[in-house]
Amino acid sequence: MLSPVQSYRNLPPFKKGVAASLCALFAIALLIAAIVAFAVMTGSIVISARPPHNPLTRFMLHTTFKNSVASKARWIDKTAAQPFPGQELLGAQHYQQVCSSCHGAPGLGQSPQALSMRPRPQYLPAVVDQFSDAELFVIVRDGVRFSAMPSWPSDGGVSEIWPMVRFLRKLPDMSTDEYRTLVSGPLANSADIPAIAWQERGHQEALKLHAMAPPLKEYAYVSPSIGWRPFGFDNRPLSSCIACHGADGTSAVVGGNAPNLTMLPEQKIEQRLRSYASGSRHSGYMAVAATALSGPQIKALAQYFSRKGPQPSNVPIVAKQKSMALGKSLAINGIVGRGVPACATCHGSSDRRRITGAPDIIGQNEGFLRTQLFGFSEPENLSQGYGTWHPMPYITDNVAESAYGGIAGYFASLPMGTTLAPNAPHGASTDPATMRIEDKPLKRFMGDVCTICHVDRLAGSAEKDIPNITLQSEPYLIQQLASFRLDHRDSEKMQLVANKLTTDNIVGIARYLAALPPVPSNAVNRSLKSSITIASAAKLALHGDKSRNLPACLSCHGSKSVKTVPLIPTLDGQNAVYLAGRLENWVDSGAMARNTRALGPMAGIARKLTKDERRGLANYFSQRNIQAKN
Repeated sequence: MLSPVQSYRNLPPFKKGVAASLCALFAIALLIAAIVAFAVMTGSIVISARPPHNPLTRFMLHTTFKNSVASKARWIDKTAAQPFPGQELLGAQHYQQVCSSCHGAPGLGQSPQALSMRPRPQYLPAVVDQFSDAELFVIVRDGVRFSAMPSWPSDGGVSEIWPMVRFLRKLPDMSTDEYRTLVSGPLANSADIPAIAWQERGHQEALKLHAMAPPLKEYAYVSPSIGWRPFGFDNRPLSSCIACHGADGTSAVVGGNAPNLTMLPEQKIEQRLRSYASGSRHSGYMAVAATALSGPQIKALAQYFSRKGPQPSNVPIVAKQKSMALGKSLAINGIVGRGVPACATCHGSSDRRRITGAPDIIGQNEGFLRTQLFGFSEPENLSQGYGTWHPMPYITDNVAESAYGGIAGYFASLPMGTTLAPNAPHGASTDPATMRIEDKPLKRFMGDVCTICHVDRLAGSAEKDIPNITLQSEPYLIQQLASFRLDHRDSEKMQLVANKLTTDNIVGIARYLAALPPVPSNAVNRSLKSSITIASAAKLALHGDKSRNLPACLSCHGSKSVKTVPLIPTLDGQNAVYLAGRLENWVDSGAMARNTRALGPMAGIARKLTKDERRGLANYFSQRNIQAKN
């Protein structure tokens, strides 16, 4: 075998030159690495922020920054960027409270602390015009690494950044007096604002923010915090709150681009503030404010804004009538073919909201609702979810973004306290005797196809994982058939069948099945082996388990709840094998990913149950008396 030296000597002259060059480059790289390693280990590299950057460093940093921002801006979806009246008012308040200390304000200089940073934050009134709207969005969203510019302090709902962009765009032409008027807020300097003492710190909890990198022991990801500006420590957090929400809490002062807090009960306001403070609820605006509040201040603020009950903001509606007509259709009809339920299914009445946990959006501010819808539709929400069950990313993903404004305008136009009921799905003729699939009427098709698995009475199989489909409501059956057709629910057989159905076919089948009297499951429901007795399962179904944050099954699946929100399935009398199989399906490794494409919270709930508990509950519900559908 030839040695490396002999191999080199035998190479042609050209290859010898290439090999020599590569060796030289490798040697230079090793030398540079050695010098850098020596400088790092000995502390020879200057990290002082006192001397200015030299021209080469300044050029490299700024050029890299601008090119990186421009590259990312090309991929920004600008649909949510359409201007909405008053957005700049909301952006102005956040800028004044968080950004102005570093970036200055029209006619005013920058803080000496900011000018002592390396790199220095730019004076925005002078440089905003160098960037497009999309580039400004990227800078605010992502921040700038190796500088003091932070990323947006929220992992979701980044559509709320656009009001900041609207405000930044106005900075170059704004006078000092205009800026002062814009950010002063109502009663901001008034002695009439009641003081809310910080008092004791209150309960401290972990703050979930971005991807937390080690060494974690060197950082304090906890709330409450000292805050960007000490809202809590000055005992007057209301002066900051009313800048966006107004002294009356309606948020009319920012054109309705923040929520009307008077619509929320005291307990709900307190719950949301704590969620913002922990990072489990997303908002860059509220993350900064809520984390700076003590427990007693959160309680006092909730009492303050809920004290008068619901008050209309009286902000003029912006959406056009044609757009609002579409919003109304979606609110009461949904989109059957896309598996999108009517908004009124969850938000339409206090009873529905109580069962589903949906907020009251009837009479809520149009600008706020519009921003929320765009926020839910962000891709990261659909792929990652909110940590707990949240159906809105799925719903907004299946509704055209052009419809968001109409939905927001329609709900904002309704008087507070209005009750909405979803319409029964409609379309072409839904008589199963006459509707045709290829060459067969629908009823005959069902007899030839559905009975293969669900057998002749459509009551399923007690021995197999086949459900009794005579038990469910029309809306629930429509939803499930649409989910199978869209491949949003797993079942190869049902996906094959559903792919042959038109939307009218789906409505016809659901209507036909819902009209059938519920019948007992075929044969005798075979009990599954479980150490959980029927009595123990009944206790879990009736009362849940607060220690594990498990709700009572019947709080949603009870007969009253099922009739109030017919998208919830009834479990009474269903096959035990099928119920146990469904619960196991929710537990498997892919369930959490599928949860973003499902209108149910069962992935999170089923994982908290033991296997014996899942089987015990299946046995319990299979033995309950079948309830009438109406």
